Amino acid sequence: MLGQGDVFDDGYGNTETGIVNFEYAYGSMNDDPFLAGSPGFNVLFGQLGDDSLYGGGGDDVLYGQAGSDLVIGEEGADTLYGDFFGGAEDDVLVGARNDLFDADARRPDDFEIDTLFGGGGNDLLVVGIDDIGYGEEGDDFFEFAIDVNAPRDQQPLAVEINELDTQMLVRYYEQDLGRLGTLVRRAGS
Repeated sequence: MLGQGDVFDDGYGNTETGIVNFEYAYGSMNDDPFLAGSPGFNVLFGQLGDDSLYGGGGDDVLYGQAGSDLVIGEEGADTLYGDFFGGAEDDVLVGARNDLFDADARRPDDFEIDTLFGGGGNDLLVVGIDDIGYGEEGDDFFEFAIDVNAPRDQQPLAVEINELDTQMLVRYYEQDLGRLGTLVRRAGS
């Protein structure tokens, strides 16, 4: 098992410095260049700074928290969170199979642009203002998580669709004052 500051090959031809093979780990209050879980269940917290979190195998829960984070679930049905405490950073969340993504779009102080990639499998992507969600393979569901206050005579729902080659159903409920987000599905997936 490697400790903080140890150098290793990440399996992708890159030499990394960081912490690997922990099942429950908190990053430091600074930038954590690499925090990777074991093949089983992992709970990883990036803490402050710009972090790279990799879940490994198993059904993982990963929290990027503050900073511009790269959060990758890898194999398993993972739950990935971007800025857990909000902020002005950009997060990227990437899954592999049957994942839940939440860029913490429900927070009113979450003004960053988050990018979510569903990967293979059936994913739930929770997107907010100016977030970008790529469903990729499988049957993916997008939840637009920001409520906006708008006059009753306006319909503030705005969805942008790029390269959609399958059917899409958008439901709008009157008790919701509106939803915002960007929905992208790659052609051929």
